[in-house]
Amino acid sequence: MGFRKAQTLRTGRRPYHPGDLLKLYIYAYLNQTSSTRRLEKECHRNLEVLWLMKQLAPDFKTIADFRKDNGDAIKQVCRQFIVFCKQAGLVSGQLVAIDGSKFKAELQDELKTLVDVKGMLERLAWVSSQGF
Repeated sequence: MGFRKAQTLRTGRRPYHPGDLLKLYIYAYLNQTSSTRRLEKECHRNLEVLWLMKQLAPDFKTIADFRKDNGDAIKQVCRQFIVFCKQAGLVSGQLVAIDGSKFKAELQDELKTLVDVKGMLERLAWVSSQGF
């Protein structure tokens, strides 16, 4: 795939396998978590991540370095996943639409406006019934 694995000397701990870090990266993407410090915490306390990572807990710097050093390989994995989904008939690949719009939800203002409009309509009906 093109993932770079950290090279160590004869001393020290073995490096994390790129597959494990890729799983953590995909988990972060699916759960909309971009903070490597938050991911580090999740590796210690979240049961899903503990299971996914086989109780490995890389620090935030390791996660950030993996993301920085393997950007092209991560993109390649995403491309291959799309090809797999097309071959499996899960997606057609003809239309891709992403809606990233964010709207402030203020229903009270809309209800207030509806009440105002209803009040105006009632007033207009009263005025027209009076013959003005």
